[in-house]
Amino acid sequence: NAASESAALTVSVSLSATRPNVNAVLETGGVITGVMTAADTHAPLPGAIANVSSATNGSYVGSAYADANGYYQTPSLPAGDYKVSFSAGPWMAYLDEWYNHASSLDAALTVTVQASGVISNVNAALDRGGSISGWTFDALTAVLLNGVHVSVHHATTASVVREADSNNWGFYQVNGLASGQYKVQFSKDGYWTRWYSDTLDFAPALTVTVTAPNETPFTNVSLRRVLYTYLPLVTRGANMP
Repeated sequence: NAASESAALTVSVSLSATRPNVNAVLETGGVITGVMTAADTHAPLPGAIANVSSATNGSYVGSAYADANGYYQTPSLPAGDYKVSFSAGPWMAYLDEWYNHASSLDAALTVTVQASGVISNVNAALDRGGSISGWTFDALTAVLLNGVHVSVHHATTASVVREADSNNWGFYQVNGLASGQYKVQFSKDGYWTRWYSDTLDFAPALTVTVTAPNETPFTNVSLRRVLYTYLPLVTRGANMP
C-alpha cells in the first residue's frame, strides 16, 4: 500500500517458483469536478482542459476535458492537496488561469481531496484575451503571403506565448493574449525570418502592446525571399597547384 515506486516493498522471485500473497487493496480515491465557461458570454467551453498539480511540488497529476456542457471530472486522486489550472484548449481566444481566478500556481486556492468522495464546484470562468493581427506580404511583389508562421513572444523573457499562421488571404490573428508587451516573429520557407517591424533579431524588434480583450491590428510584415547563388564545382586536376 505504498504511494510510490521508491516506497514499495521489493518482491523477490525464484526461478520456476510462484511468489504468493502479493496482494493489494485499492482505494476508491477522490475526484474533483466543476464547470468551465466563458466569462464574457457565460457559455460552456467544451474541450477546455482542467489540469491537476500537486500543491506540494507543482508536479502534474492528471487532467480532464470539459464535455458539451463545460462539465469536467478528474480521474480518481489519492488523498492530498492539489491545485487546478484551466486551459482554454481549442477556445484559443480565452486566457488560461488557476483556481480561483488566479494567475499562478502559488496564488491558486488549494483543493483538498479525501480518500473518497467528490469535491465539486471547482469552476472556472475564463476571460477573453486580447489579440494581435495583421497582413503578411512579399516584399518584392507586394503579393499577400499565406502560410506565414507567426509567433508571439514575451517582450522581456522572449518565451513563446501563442502562435498562428496567415490564411489564404495573407491575414493572421493571434488570440488569447493577456494584457502586456510582446514581440512578433514571422517565418516562411524560402523567405528570411523577420521580427516586427523588419528586423532580423529579437532585441531591436518593436514592442507590440496588447490590452485584453482588445485587438491590436495592422501588425504587418513584408518578407524578403532568400536568394541562392550556385557556383560551378571546380575539381583540382593532377597538375594544378
